[in-house]
Amino acid sequence: MKKLFEYLLVILLLSPLLCINIRSTQDWGDDYAAYLREAKNISEGKPFYQSRFEYHNYNIAYAPPYYSYGFPLLLSPVVKTCGLDFSALNFYMSLWAVAWALLIFYFLRHNFSFFISLSFTLIFFLNPFFFDFKTGVISDIPFSFFFLLSFLLYQQRKDKPLYYYLFAGLIIAFTIGMRGMGIILLPVIAFEWMLKCIQFISKIIPIDEIKKETRETAAVLVSAIVFILLLGHFIFRSPVDLTHHFLQLFISHQYWDVVLKNLDIYTIQFSYLFHHDVGKYSFSIQYTAAFMLVFLVIGILNTIFSKHRSELFFLVSYCAVIMLYPLYTQGFRFLLPVLPFLIFCIIRGAGSINTSIVYNRSFLLFIFLLFILMQYKKEVYALRESQQVPERGPFTEDNRKALDYIKTNINDTALIASLKPRAVELFTSKRTCVLPSGIDIPLIADHLKEAKPVYILCINDLGPLAENVARYRKDSLVWQNNACKLYLCNNHQNKN
Repeated sequence: MKKLFEYLLVILLLSPLLCINIRSTQDWGDDYAAYLREAKNISEGKPFYQSRFEYHNYNIAYAPPYYSYGFPLLLSPVVKTCGLDFSALNFYMSLWAVAWALLIFYFLRHNFSFFISLSFTLIFFLNPFFFDFKTGVISDIPFSFFFLLSFLLYQQRKDKPLYYYLFAGLIIAFTIGMRGMGIILLPVIAFEWMLKCIQFISKIIPIDEIKKETRETAAVLVSAIVFILLLGHFIFRSPVDLTHHFLQLFISHQYWDVVLKNLDIYTIQFSYLFHHDVGKYSFSIQYTAAFMLVFLVIGILNTIFSKHRSELFFLVSYCAVIMLYPLYTQGFRFLLPVLPFLIFCIIRGAGSINTSIVYNRSFLLFIFLLFILMQYKKEVYALRESQQVPERGPFTEDNRKALDYIKTNINDTALIASLKPRAVELFTSKRTCVLPSGIDIPLIADHLKEAKPVYILCINDLGPLAENVARYRKDSLVWQNNACKLYLCNNHQNKN
């Protein structure tokens, strides 16, 4: 009964996530457009990967040909029931945010007191970052939920019946099916078993324990591999192996430079979690960010020499991969799956500080909690007041008119190049492709010859790049309003 009360209290305190910043619009995105197209396909019984977005190798950093089945499968019931109702989709994503917060609380509660677990759950999930981030219909929050669930199922695998290992394998497989980064779960589990073997060889643990460890680990890994094959190669079979696309992103880079740049980005992004508009009290956010960063570093060092080896393995292994990932516009989102382990280390770091001069440690934590939550107040109120204001994207009046014009007047066979082609495809059902990446206009124009578009759509919200390319190519302006311009490509002018 006590535990039930604890979780009900956490849900009550997290309830603002379910009612603040529930938006009926989206920005240009456009990852959400790909997910929603695939969810729509699943809800209609079509192959999930089908789309009129055409993939080209000249801009591999933009997006893969399609995303894996996991997140679209989660979206499909909402899309089938509500269509592209972004208020419903936004509320659905808010439910996932609360579910993930509850799972993090559960994870922390197994290691720390109720008050500590509750306080740090609120510190991170009542952060304005989450009130804003949860509005995106993207896979990060559900993936993070299943990543942590996979870890917990693996960690609590001791002396369980067969169905438990089958369920754990299914969850791990589904996590991988949601995002390729989930594959890190398999080598981490295998590596931890190898360490157990080394302990056995060194006569640290007895033979009975290593036999039991081998059976349990094998049961999880084998069931995970079986479900990966079943889900990814039979039920949701696709024509292209996405592994090649993502491996291409790692080729031809100076890896040490990539690591250093990512370390810089993620350290700054972690600090930005606690940078808010607090008016004349701006000094307070500097203290908060500094304390959190120091506690995190101390906690990681502290965990190295503790019994919490699994938490550290998952944290270090995941971070090692994303530090090598040469994409620098991701913000904090790539760190979300290991946020529970970061919080875990922060708490351990804070707990290792000698506070003997403080009479009551709980009172100190309560003051710290209030100190941080007060910093959030102004931005959370601003989000609440602005949630009815349309975001700059497909739902503003002029952008909507441009998309309606394309949907009504452009031939179904015509290919449209754009900086946000998946959003254009979702709202118009026309053939689209992405403009080549870079800032060299002649090079972009040259690469665009590979796609052979009929039109170039220039969206003012996204800057002048597309229009600069169209003008350089001497394409003809055929339609415009205050938000968009549509150019007919020069190699198609005589045909039209």
